[in-house]
Amino acid sequence: MKRLSRREFLSKTTKTALGLGIASQLGFQIGCHNGTTGPSEAAWRQLANSLQGMLLRPGDALYDQIALPRNLAFAGILPRGIVFVAGPADVQTSVRFAREHGLPAVARSGNHSYAGYSLTTGLLIDLSNMSSIDIDTSGGIVDVAAGALLGAVADATAPFNLLMPSGRCSSVGIAGLLLGGGFGFNGRKFGLTSDNLVQTQIVTANGELLNCNETENSDLFWACRGGGGGNFGINVAFQVQTHPVSTASVYELVWDVEDAHAAWAAMQEIGLTTSNDFSMRLGMIIQEDGPLPGSRNQSLQVIGQLFGGSAEELREILDPAFVAAEPSSSLIEELSFADATLFLEEFDSPDAFLSKSAYLIGPLPEEAIAIMLEHFFLWPADSREAEFKIFSWGGAYNQTSPEATAFVHRSADYIIESDASWHTEDPVSVSDASKEWIQELFVKLQPFFTGSAYQNFIDPTLTDWQSAYYGANFPRLMDVKNTYDPDDFFNFAQSIPT
Repeated sequence: MKRLSRREFLSKTTKTALGLGIASQLGFQIGCHNGTTGPSEAAWRQLANSLQGMLLRPGDALYDQIALPRNLAFAGILPRGIVFVAGPADVQTSVRFAREHGLPAVARSGNHSYAGYSLTTGLLIDLSNMSSIDIDTSGGIVDVAAGALLGAVADATAPFNLLMPSGRCSSVGIAGLLLGGGFGFNGRKFGLTSDNLVQTQIVTANGELLNCNETENSDLFWACRGGGGGNFGINVAFQVQTHPVSTASVYELVWDVEDAHAAWAAMQEIGLTTSNDFSMRLGMIIQEDGPLPGSRNQSLQVIGQLFGGSAEELREILDPAFVAAEPSSSLIEELSFADATLFLEEFDSPDAFLSKSAYLIGPLPEEAIAIMLEHFFLWPADSREAEFKIFSWGGAYNQTSPEATAFVHRSADYIIESDASWHTEDPVSVSDASKEWIQELFVKLQPFFTGSAYQNFIDPTLTDWQSAYYGANFPRLMDVKNTYDPDDFFNFAQSIPT
């Protein structure tokens, strides 16, 4: 399945579905979803008739495809209804309906929650049709509806030579990314996506639409800048500061596994000593599709950019890595910023996986590099793929104080992400072995980490997530929760509690 298949599918089929009368619901027993009967069929029809958008129910033609999550490990969590909202009024209507009928409600934007927290057995409020993007070129503010994807935002800002600091994966939704922070290849220069938030509109648990900025509902605005999605309400739009761009030089280097240790050590030193214009993603990867039957493809890869710099300048910065170990392949090229964004773009497809994260102060020590590389030789034979990667941090990320916004991670040099994936058709023994592999890796490396974790790489196995994600800001986040959602209507396994 291609990375945009669900969104492309929706854009092509929504009008057709409406023409076929999908909004008029089929009779369907939903007791299997939660062991309760839920709203009556008459209530569901009333909801459908009150929406500008579309309501989809189990049994409808498009339901099975659209209900799928990005992480297929959670594909068994199915909603009683999916509302494709057309605007804030539909969100308000949906929230009030869910409350009235005792249904949990969850918002979905890009559908990338690693732990399946944009899923529900109740009412799924899909924001994908709320995808407008408007740009005020005089002030450089982009007004983004909550269902817009990062790739669409980049496409909209590029003709004006502007960028919104954001992530690398174009199929991620703006809402989930921004509300949990949002980092990417331009963040060391311009900060998190949430650092650039000027204003947002949010539907709260009582169905009220609020405007939030530094002076209006400022406590909720603070929480929306890194406090995580799905905690305080459903954000329907964001106004974000953009920045002017011109060119960037990009690079991609690959080393064979025997040179991985030397190259890793060299690259992370480069990342610590260069300007905020430099960024990198350095990762060890192992895949099932090796060059010979039954073999593995294992290599060290690094990709990144030098913002506004030439290819010659970038080659000079990277020279210590070439000296440490000659790459098996290399590319360094100066591009327009729009082309650089496309070069750095990550394409993903739905699969089943577990992801973990950590923060690192200073370089990963030689001992830890060796432990990590040795652990890759223990990768389960039947599993699909695994990665261990670090992204450059510091710079503008750390120039905002930890208490200024809800995003507390302001002292690290690197952020770490590791993931293990398997095929959905694999037996439980394979998925369990994959999960055990990544858990053991993090146990071995934990002494080298800070103890923090990134809330957007949400990890359902974390037991101390309150501290790991939010640190000293957690009590204040609870205060905001008690103010705007005292009944804990918006909740999931790792949501901010009341």
